[in-house]
Amino acid sequence: MESKKKNIISAGSYFFPNELKKTIYNNKKKILFISGPTHKRTPYTCSAHDSHDETNRNAFVKVTKDFFNNLDNEILSNMKIRLHPNKLNRHDSYKKMFKSKAKKVKIINHSKETFNHNLLNSDFVVNNYLGTPHLQSLCMNKPTLIIYNPKAYFLNSDNRNFYDDLFKANIMHKDPIQAAKFIKKIWKDPDRWWQSKRTQSLRKRFLDRNIKDSFYLESKIKKLLN
Repeated sequence: MESKKKNIISAGSYFFPNELKKTIYNNKKKILFISGPTHKRTPYTCSAHDSHDETNRNAFVKVTKDFFNNLDNEILSNMKIRLHPNKLNRHDSYKKMFKSKAKKVKIINHSKETFNHNLLNSDFVVNNYLGTPHLQSLCMNKPTLIIYNPKAYFLNSDNRNFYDDLFKANIMHKDPIQAAKFIKKIWKDPDRWWQSKRTQSLRKRFLDRNIKDSFYLESKIKKLLN
C-alpha cells in the first residue's frame, strides 16, 4: 500500500516470482490447500499475518472445518493439504481441523515436496490464512482463493478497504461455506473465472497498489542513486 510517510517508499519486491507464462490444466484438477498454523502465545493484534493465538485459534479451526465439510468428495479427492512448517511455538489445536472431511485429504510430506513444486504443479490454490503463500500465488497469476477470518485479522480505519478488490473478484471470502460453494461452482474450469477481464483487473489493481514488482523496485533504486 502506498505509504503516506515521505521517508518510506512503496517500491515493490524481488521476493515474489513473475507471472506464469501459461497455465496448463489437465483433465484431473490439482487443488493445493495451504494451511496456516495455530500458536502457543499470548494475544496480539496485527492486520495481515497469521495471528492464530490463544484467543482466536479455535475460530481459525472452526472456519477451516466448515470449509472442508461443505466440499464434495470429488473435490476432496483432487486436493492436497500443505501444513505450515513445524515450529516450537505451534499449538496442537490445528489438528482439530482433521475432525472434519479434511481427514480425507492427503497431507504433503515437506521433506519430499517443496512449496514451490506444490505451487507450480497445482491448478488451483486455497489459503486459510494471510501470509506469504497467498501473495506468491497472486503474483504468479495462479488461480487463488483466500479464506479471510475476520476474528483473526483486524484492520484499522485507515486500512478498512485494503482487501476490497479481492473480495469483489471472489478471490477472498469471509464465509467459509460460501467459499466452498464458489469452489464447487468453478473448480472444473477455474480459468474461465480467473482469466476473466474483471478478475484479472481487480487482481492486478490490488498487486499494483500493494506489492508491485521487481521492475518497479529497480526503477526506484536507480532514481535514488542518480
